[in-house]
Amino acid sequence: MRETSDFDFLKFRTKNTDTIDFKGKDYILFDEPMSFVSFFIPNKIYGAGYINKTNCIGLKEYRIDQRYYFMMQQAVNFIYLNPEAKQKDVYKLLTILNCKCVNPVNDVFLGDMLKELVKLKADNKIEPTKNLERFYLINPKISKENTKKVMGVANGELKRRRTLNRLKLILTNWGLEKYSNYKLATRASLTLKTIELYTPILRDEITKIKKREPKPKENKSLSKLKKIMVKWNLDKGLPTYADLATESGLSLDTIKSYGKYLKPIKQDLKKKQKNRFKKYNFFAPFDGEVDSTVSDIKKIQPTSRTA
Repeated sequence: MRETSDFDFLKFRTKNTDTIDFKGKDYILFDEPMSFVSFFIPNKIYGAGYINKTNCIGLKEYRIDQRYYFMMQQAVNFIYLNPEAKQKDVYKLLTILNCKCVNPVNDVFLGDMLKELVKLKADNKIEPTKNLERFYLINPKISKENTKKVMGVANGELKRRRTLNRLKLILTNWGLEKYSNYKLATRASLTLKTIELYTPILRDEITKIKKREPKPKENKSLSKLKKIMVKWNLDKGLPTYADLATESGLSLDTIKSYGKYLKPIKQDLKKKQKNRFKKYNFFAPFDGEVDSTVSDIKKIQPTSRTA
């Protein structure tokens, strides 16, 4: 094995997460997982077999050595992240990666890889592989002591956002079924208490579902009774169950079963009848004050006629 300890990793960028502007925040949470370019040195690179790859126009598959594929990927990313790196730095990286192979390649193989990398860089054909995915990033300015705490806060927010997005997706595909928190909890495999925490945030989505819910079928018998009562002639007095049965042709038992639904209309008819009575009953009780009326009479003294 060749000695690899003289490669100074601190001199080079290992990933391009440093391009993110944190704007003074401790962490940034992404709406979708963000992919970045990175290079790393694994503990071991297994196998000397082949994998199938498709060429640039996607027509023909060809076999490629696994060791070659992985080492080239890391080397290309290294050059992309560190364009100022020298040829000897690239070769040193290839040497380190080769040391990690269970079945290392020979020096000729490494030399050919280096020539290919130099040509790619000269032709501006360095195309990195985004091999690092992150849902959030911690500000590198955060101290090591606080990093763990900030990660806990970021993980908590990430979990809440995932739950919220999951609930929104379920509500989007809800259909015409009547909504309830219990049904949402069942579909999302969450507790009812958890759903109740999110319902204020999901108010707009829930309202849309409730507007789509099919209205209950109209009860024709009840509608008929309501129309009869609304158009009822109060000269006949207030309608009784027997009157409604005669007018509607329904049984007395049926009309009694609708009594609570007809009660508001009956109360309205009572008010109309009461107002009607006040308007036309000239013998209604006196509403004024007797003392004031007597005082008005005393002010007008009768004049005596002299002979």
